[in-house]
Amino acid sequence: MRVAYAVAIMFIAGANITQGAMVESKIVGEEFAAGFIITLLTSLSVFIYSIVHVCCCQTVRGSKRHIFLSIFSVALYVCAIGAMYGSEDSWIEAQCSQKVDCHHVDSFMDDCNAGAKLCHHPKVDRNSLPGEGQYYASWFLDDCWVHGGDDDFCRVFETQEECMKFSNHATKTCDGITHSNAWEFSMLFTALPSILCTLFLLVGIVLSWKASMSPLNMKDIEYRTAAPSAP
Repeated sequence: MRVAYAVAIMFIAGANITQGAMVESKIVGEEFAAGFIITLLTSLSVFIYSIVHVCCCQTVRGSKRHIFLSIFSVALYVCAIGAMYGSEDSWIEAQCSQKVDCHHVDSFMDDCNAGAKLCHHPKVDRNSLPGEGQYYASWFLDDCWVHGGDDDFCRVFETQEECMKFSNHATKTCDGITHSNAWEFSMLFTALPSILCTLFLLVGIVLSWKASMSPLNMKDIEYRTAAPSAP
C-alpha cells in the first residue's frame, strides 16, 4: 500500500513539474502516455481501496475482493510497463513533433552535431498548437516548453528527421545526451516504480490469501462455543 502511495505521489509530482508532459501523447507518444496514466490511476486505486479494507472491510468477502483487486492491478501494471517499454520510437517522434519560432538561431560549434542549432528564447511554449513556428524542437532534452530552461537556450533542427536522429558528443559545449538516453531516463522514472508495485502486490496477494485461511482475522466469522448437550 505504501509503495502504491509513493508511486502515486511521485507520478503526480512528475506530471506537475513537467507541466503535464508525462501524460500528453503529443509530447511523449501515445503508448507512453497511456502507460503513465494506467500506472497513476492503478496506484491511486490500490492505495484508496487498501485503506478502506484495513479500516472498514476486514471480512471474508472484503478480503476476497482485495485479493481480486490486487491481481487485477498486477495485470494493469504489466500492461502499463509493456506500453511504456514498447514506445521508444513513438516517444522520440513525439519529442520532435513540435515546432518553435526563434528570435535568432545560432549554429552549433563544429564539435557538436551539425544538424542542431541553438534557439535563444523560443517565442512559443508547449501549450501552443502543434506546427507553429519554423524549427523543430527537442523538447525533453532542452526544456523548450519553458523557453529553454535555466539557460534560456533551446536545441532546434531544420527538419523533424534531423531532430529524431540527433546524437551530440560529450564535450564542454554539448551535454552528450541522446534521445535514447532521455527515453531510458523516462523508463527509470516510470517503469521501475511500476515494477516495484507489481512485486509488492504479488507479496501482498500471497499474504492476504494466507490470512484468509485464518478465521481469527475475519470480523464476520461467528465464534461459536459448543453448548453442553442436554441429558
